[in-house]
Amino acid sequence: MNGEKNDSDDTTVDISRWSRCKKPLPQKVMRSIRIPLPREHVEVIEENLEWEDVQWSQTGVWIAGKESTLAPVHYPSSN
Repeated sequence: MNGEKNDSDDTTVDISRWSRCKKPLPQKVMRSIRIPLPREHVEVIEENLEWEDVQWSQTGVWIAGKESTLAPVHYPSSN
């Protein structure tokens, strides 16, 4: 998650962004830079996403009416 925002009921909601790495980086390098990667290392595709804005399928994900096909994904720990 990249941040928080408040909805009209004054409830805090987690928000995210959908991004693509500009170039593949080894996990060690990613951790030394920071996770999530700073903007200079990614192409931001969509911002201010709530969990309900992301629709998962068998082969990818739909965001803002566009499908992104996914290859095997590794979610590194931020620790």
